[in-house]
Amino acid sequence: MKDKVETKEPPISELMAMHRRIAELEASETQHERVEKGLRQAQTKLKRQVEELNTELAKAKEKLRIEIAEREQLEELANLLVVAGRTNIVAVRTSIDAISVSSPVNGKLLFCNDAFLKRWKIKGDYHNLHYIDCYKVDPESDVLMKAVQATMAGGWSGELMGKAMNGQTFPIHVNMAPVADKEGSVIGLLGTFKDLTESKQAEEALQESEERYRLLADNAADVIWTVDMNMLPTYISPSITRLLGYSVEEAMAKTMEEVYTPTSFEVAMKALAEELAIEKMEQKDLFRSRMLELELKRNDGSIVPVEVRYSFLRGADAQPVEILAVARDITERKRSEEALKLAYVELDQIFDATADAIRMIDKDFSILRVNEAFATLLGISKDEAVGKKCYDVFHSPRCHSPNCALTRILSGEERIEIEDERERSDGTRFSCIVTVTPFRQPDGKVIGIVSTIRDITKRK
Repeated sequence: MKDKVETKEPPISELMAMHRRIAELEASETQHERVEKGLRQAQTKLKRQVEELNTELAKAKEKLRIEIAEREQLEELANLLVVAGRTNIVAVRTSIDAISVSSPVNGKLLFCNDAFLKRWKIKGDYHNLHYIDCYKVDPESDVLMKAVQATMAGGWSGELMGKAMNGQTFPIHVNMAPVADKEGSVIGLLGTFKDLTESKQAEEALQESEERYRLLADNAADVIWTVDMNMLPTYISPSITRLLGYSVEEAMAKTMEEVYTPTSFEVAMKALAEELAIEKMEQKDLFRSRMLELELKRNDGSIVPVEVRYSFLRGADAQPVEILAVARDITERKRSEEALKLAYVELDQIFDATADAIRMIDKDFSILRVNEAFATLLGISKDEAVGKKCYDVFHSPRCHSPNCALTRILSGEERIEIEDERERSDGTRFSCIVTVTPFRQPDGKVIGIVSTIRDITKRK
């Protein structure tokens, strides 16, 4: 009697569709990681630029402080100046600071050193110039007159706007002191000047950089916040409303313990302690950052999974002054991961429920995966097959032919079906139909081969 075997076999097309879906999910994850990497690099670059500008400004301020102190020492030279005629004191004339002495009577310049002449672009005789000619002042403002009056009374210090002979204006820091004769009468007004152009430009550049950084932070999809070393918030981006439902003001009023779930708060505090311990080491990475997957509590009590990357913001001495954290909602990613896991479970069920033997092979002819039907047909376990070359497990004289089916598929053919005879692990032989098709990525690139084997021994 002719045997009749009825088996319900899921179409191979469903299996292939499932593989393509998995490949699409994996490709989406890869793209997501690439975008995340690009954002991290951009954030790191911007942070380094801000830190560099902070460092430059700190150096400029320190340099200015030292130079102001040096100018105060120069004031002591005032009593040595003989303002009658042309003064020629080498130490004052060659000073890098601009120095001038003007008459308290008519305001004419009595003495200018080389630095003053150069910055104010004075050529030739300067004795007919008035000190008012060297400043840009508002005609309705009496700031310069008040400075002169304060100098006559003992001294004055402040910022003014200098004006060179070619009309160019520039910010300057001015120290003015009276010059007295032996009887104590004021016979000159000594001024020392520091050009603030570079420091002002550095401040403007820093301010512009900070404004750009704030603009980026305020409009970022991710939540950006900073806390001081006591874990008190100093800034939270507006995207906190979309993530947790709080306004910025409400979020600023909350402690970190109130925002994190208890477990996540414990994990975050432990990680911070580890980072602070690393800070005490002599060899440390100033741009080190750390990523954690944590859970935050929304305003409505629900929980949102986030990926938090944080690093230290450092002062001029490279010591941590604040903690910068960037939080990204990974709810969709978690759902995708769960969908991917479910897809793998479903694939396993379909894969192993298929009556035909199936094997998946990479481009090097190594077996990536086989189903239960394949293991049963060959008389081996699935673990014995995976990782081996396909021709070592499912041998045929044709396998080593330059024109074998696998090679032809990798060369561009779409489907090959052959009838062949193969050998089991116990030496018995069986007849089969082998169907070979390419396994592709969503973009169409061939990344492997899918081979199905149907035992037709009984039919033969």
